[in-house]
Amino acid sequence: MFDERNQGLRRADEPIVDLHGLHVKEALYFLESTLAELRRDGYRGPVYIITGTGHHSASGRARLAPAVQRWLMDARFAPRDVSTDRLGGMLSIRLN
Repeated sequence: MFDERNQGLRRADEPIVDLHGLHVKEALYFLESTLAELRRDGYRGPVYIITGTGHHSASGRARLAPAVQRWLMDARFAPRDVSTDRLGGMLSIRLN
């Protein structure tokens, strides 16, 4: 699912990493490996991360977005909510 939704990631001027629909462990694995790969490739700039809002979660509560935000903060990123609506679901970080 990750590969299908992120086909253009490596070619993008401002990469978008689409994690919505993944389980938390899968999403964190793909996020960590994607950010490491972008760094190895010398990318410096904004990265957009789509987590979704949790509307399709069995519990009815978002689990992915809080886990991704926590992971990003632990990794010393400063995630910003850049969602285009009040529902949330998109974060931005900067790779330096």
